[in-house]
This record gives sequence, structure tokens and C-alpha cells, in this order.
Amino acid sequence: MLRVDPMTGRVIARIRIDSDVQDVRSYAGAIWLAAYGSGRGLRVGPKTNKVGRKIRILGAGPAGLNFEALMKRLDSAHDIAIFERSARNATWGFGVVFSDRALEFLRADDEALYQYLTPHLENWPDITIVHNDTAIPVAGNGFASIGRLELLTLLYQYVERLGVNLHFDTEI
Repeated sequence: MLRVDPMTGRVIARIRIDSDVQDVRSYAGAIWLAAYGSGRGLRVGPKTNKVGRKIRILGAGPAGLNFEALMKRLDSAHDIAIFERSARNATWGFGVVFSDRALEFLRADDEALYQYLTPHLENWPDITIVHNDTAIPVAGNGFASIGRLELLTLLYQYVERLGVNLHFDTEI
């Protein structure tokens, strides 16, 4: 089981799947995309039959939703479910900001999710510093943002299309 703290988005890894292992990247924390490509791994047992794995995740934040999508894309036979104590349309926080580099990591790891999310992002290619009526553009620091509820709604739809079961208003 992978436990995701719904308040912070931090992943509290509690995985119990078969004893043999293979590496699957893990994504954690409020900067869930920033960990892409880091080489850190989550140890998950190899598939032993054509049925897939039974995976249960607590907390429907961005980290858990992204993990589910990656696991389902890894093997569509996985039986994946998420349990969230809040309502589907509830969230904590206001927005999520991605650096251009974080979006590059997302694109490399899940092109379909990248293509799905990017039309909904507000993009800024540069940052402009204004001091005493003088504007100084700073290039190379592009970023994109999206409202947290909109991001969660898009991720819910994305993982449901992959076959992940979402359960809201559920205390564990």
C-alpha cells in the first residue's frame, strides 16, 4: 500500500507486494514532479501472473494520482484503487506551479499525461523583475501554473480512463 498524506501531498511509502523486486520510480511531496528522473526507486515485486497487482493508495493528491497513472500504464492488469476521506470536489491549497524542467520530466515519463494537462496550464516563459519603474526580464526561468482543484479534477478523469477506481468520502 502507498500512503499519501492528503494535506501535504507527501508520500509515506508503505508498499507490501510480493518479495522479489523491480524498480519503479516514486514521486513524493508537494513538488511531486520535481522528483522525476532522480533515480530514486520504489521497490515493487515483479508480476507473477497475468492478473496484475492489487494496489491500494490512501489520499487522492497529485502524488498518489500520478503514481497510479504510471503503475496502470506499466501494467493495465493492475487492480488499483484510491481512497480519499474528502469529497471529490474538495481540496486544500490554491494552485500548483511547475517549472519548465518539471514539465520536461513529466513529458519524458508520461507523454499522454503531459499532452492532457498542458492545454490547461497558464505559462510564463520569463520572469520580469520591476524595481523603481525599471523592468528587467530574466529568461530561462519559465513556469506554468494551474488551480489545484482543476489539476485534481483532470487527474481524476485521467486515472479513471486508465481504469483506476476512486473512492471519495471514505475514512480508513
